[in-house]
Amino acid sequence: MQLNILDCTLRDGGYYTNWDFSNSLVQNYIRTMADLPIDYIEIGYRNPTQSAYQGEFYYLPNSSLMSLYKIVNGGPKLAIMLDAKNCNPGDVPNLLNDCRDVVKLVRMAVNPAKIEDGIALAKAVKECGFDVALNLMYLSKAGDDYSFLSRFEDLENVVDYLYLVDSYGACYPQQVREAVKFAVDNLPQKIGFHGHDNISLAFANALAAIEAGVDIIDATVLGMGRGAGNLRTELIIAYFAQVFDKPIDLSSLADLLETFQTMKNHYGWGSELPYIVSGLADLPQKDVMEWLGKKRYSTSTVVQTLQGKQQNIFPNQTYPKLSDAAKNLDLQNFKTCVIVGGGSTAAEHSGAISEFVNKQQGLLIHSSLKNAEVYSKAKIPQILCLPGREAEKLKRLAAEDLHNQFKGYVLSSSPRMTSVVPRELSEKTFEVEPITQIRDNSQIALMQQDSPLGIGLSIAQALNIESVYLSGFDGYPGGNEVEQELAMEVQDILEYFTTSNINIRVRSLTPTRYDLQQHSVYALLRN
Repeated sequence: MQLNILDCTLRDGGYYTNWDFSNSLVQNYIRTMADLPIDYIEIGYRNPTQSAYQGEFYYLPNSSLMSLYKIVNGGPKLAIMLDAKNCNPGDVPNLLNDCRDVVKLVRMAVNPAKIEDGIALAKAVKECGFDVALNLMYLSKAGDDYSFLSRFEDLENVVDYLYLVDSYGACYPQQVREAVKFAVDNLPQKIGFHGHDNISLAFANALAAIEAGVDIIDATVLGMGRGAGNLRTELIIAYFAQVFDKPIDLSSLADLLETFQTMKNHYGWGSELPYIVSGLADLPQKDVMEWLGKKRYSTSTVVQTLQGKQQNIFPNQTYPKLSDAAKNLDLQNFKTCVIVGGGSTAAEHSGAISEFVNKQQGLLIHSSLKNAEVYSKAKIPQILCLPGREAEKLKRLAAEDLHNQFKGYVLSSSPRMTSVVPRELSEKTFEVEPITQIRDNSQIALMQQDSPLGIGLSIAQALNIESVYLSGFDGYPGGNEVEQELAMEVQDILEYFTTSNINIRVRSLTPTRYDLQQHSVYALLRN
């Protein structure tokens, strides 16, 4: 049999680097792939313009394509991917016409529930003169029913490669073997397999696919890819060399692995307990990656939430409503508050912020512990929000002065990401209704309700505060994908709150990159 290997490191690895890679790494990578039995290199995406920043390998301008094509120098064929969520058939000519002489294969990842949309996109790509691959996602959800594949029986002239994708890394070799064999026996297309390594079965599943007659396998260097990662290129290449008795010089690959190991140490892809749980539970690893990437939740919290999601149970402890406890806490008469974020400006201007809160007879709300210690000596009323794992951090600090600093601790009402509040803090812990009023159990809702700023604004709303000031919500200069998502979360919450509470003014006292009204704390102290 003729087994092809497609390496998609730059495309899949871009989820960590925001699709920016150094020139030296790219050149080393391309030349190394050209020396190995790699048939295709998927070098990135071609996408319509998006509002947020994504790097070179998300858009692949023609100059970049030509540079890569020259480095390949007649070696592996180049492939790119279209993001089916961001483009439609009418976009295809404009996206692809200028790369017809450089790119051989164009791939699209398609939800089986939207097969017709994927086929329409495939037809538009085929009309532009490319080989076409459709990557059908969520193989683990198919069970043993592969009838949906019959739609491709008469599309031999439209789809050249049909991939089965273990999106959640939840498949076992037997299911992969059966699915691939069904496709090989019944469809005219060449069949591909793309595995994820949540439960460390990516290689075993690849071997099962090969045994069943698969034509092409995806892999990435050191498994680089979202969440738990993918089949490792170096592993399938070594297997390929042994089984097919082909001498391969792995010395250049060894040098490349050192470079990628440094990246892996930095970004931390690869299977770990939350990804294992998501794989075994057949749940999206994208959510796990976002939870871990934002560093808002501990591993144990993510695992507990995944287990609750699997069983549709969110067993959160409930606490008294802050609005009901305001009088006993002497919080009912504040008209002004300052919400402190984790940015450096909150620490740099802490003296002025404390003076301003005191002058206004206001309330200081810490959205997290990040800058709380800076204000520990300030003689002003303070409250601490407990998003994510802040309660666990607070328990580890065990500093009596820090605990005495706060009139109370506040978290969002259930359902939320599981929060364990230390017993000694529970008498001073309260909850607030989330400002977004999202009451479902989706991951997005849980994360919005656990937003540090969201909880801070919910406190202001619960206490009927009229003027809200921010400090330490600096924003991110450039930023990777996670930082951009955090910035978008903050901006979305600000816009939602200001439009839903037109009588509450929200302003920043310190420099910020967010789109909101700004004042200088020093100008306000002078007045």
